Amino acid sequence: MNYKKILKNGTAIFLAIGLMYYVFEGQDINSIWSDIKNADLTWVYVSIAISLVGNIARSWRWQILLKDVGYRVPLIKSLMAVLAGYFANLIIPRLGEVTRCTLLKKDENVDFSPAFGTVITERIADLFILILVSIATILYQYETLSPMLEKFSGGFAEFFANLDLLYLFLVIIGLLSLIVIIYLILTKTQKGKAFREKIKSFLSEVVRGIGSIKKSGKDPSFWISTAIIWVCYFFMSYVIFWSIPATSNLGVGAGMAVLIGGGIGMSVPVQGGFGSYHAVVAFVLGLYDISEQKGLSMATLLHSSQVFFIFLFGGISLLISFAKGFSLADNDGKK
Repeated sequence: MNYKKILKNGTAIFLAIGLMYYVFEGQDINSIWSDIKNADLTWVYVSIAISLVGNIARSWRWQILLKDVGYRVPLIKSLMAVLAGYFANLIIPRLGEVTRCTLLKKDENVDFSPAFGTVITERIADLFILILVSIATILYQYETLSPMLEKFSGGFAEFFANLDLLYLFLVIIGLLSLIVIIYLILTKTQKGKAFREKIKSFLSEVVRGIGSIKKSGKDPSFWISTAIIWVCYFFMSYVIFWSIPATSNLGVGAGMAVLIGGGIGMSVPVQGGFGSYHAVVAFVLGLYDISEQKGLSMATLLHSSQVFFIFLFGGISLLISFAKGFSLADNDGKK
């Protein structure tokens, strides 16, 4: 039994529970539930449909990257691996990337290492787009978003002001000592040398996967699929604004701000963004004169719709993969 993994995952779950309690403590839960119950769910269903389109585009982009490292994977299999990965991420943080690559290894004979490299390439491309969108949104709405920027910058300043330099020094010495010990084990022992060769081989294949961007970056399909992904990201949250009166009049600028804020909330290493997503989105909506309660109602609608989507489509994808051998296409995926 791997107690380290159990402790790590248990910590993430308890952190999510703690954040949810902190965010909703003192709020009128009945009013929030009333907002959700009376929401126009038509727009929630539209959001789920848009999310599916976005994930098809993501699967298409991954298909392009995989092709450039020598693997032809049917779109349906790429899609189901992506959806199953989201489902795994919801259960155990950061497991999704490993899951989707493992499924393609199992069902399409796609080597794990280059596939994982293409996933890293995807993350780099999305980070690049997120930075561009964030800069554009901040410039477009600087006056509205300046309180958020001040809060984040103030938080960083306070952190570094209160940082104990002796503690930081000890942490650095500890990390350097650990690196030296690992280096000695890998270079001075027989088992260490064999393990080092395995790591070198794995990293070499990962780098090959990352290198797929050199070819894919020149392919218009790669950037078209990326554009579709981000347009869908925007609209899958923006259309839900129209489901309750309090947010129905918010403009595109607010939608862009929630897109960025939601991304920040989901990047926090807690189970499925529970609590962190709600807190950040409610705070962002507060900058547009939406009360904290209404902001939490909207955040809950947004988050719940995506959790429902992942459980439905991700769960079905995972079940098909394991129960039916993932036999939805004839291609064997070999080079």
